[in-house]
Amino acid sequence: GVSSGESGGVAKRLQLISVGNVNLADMCSGFVGSGGKRFCLKSNVGPGGLCTVGSHQINKFVLLSDSMYLRATQGSGFCYPVFPISLVEPSKLIALQAEKRTAMEWTSY
Repeated sequence: GVSSGESGGVAKRLQLISVGNVNLADMCSGFVGSGGKRFCLKSNVGPGGLCTVGSHQINKFVLLSDSMYLRATQGSGFCYPVFPISLVEPSKLIALQAEKRTAMEWTSY
């Protein structure tokens, strides 16, 4: 699961990231850190965004297409929970991705 992200008693506010319009083969998606809780958001194509972490090329998280995940850091996302894009009205998708909520608020959304 997702840790509460609490720091000093204050829950971290997280944004959703969409992999709906991303070619999944172009995203690194290698596991970040230990425990298999986060995946790499860097690209495997193009200049400037290439992931160079060797272990990411071996240990991959399997992303679900047309889904959204919680951003953990600028370069990583949480593996769970997964939010199917189909559950969100298309007109609300962009606004929803701009929102920041705690992990608890997102999982009860």
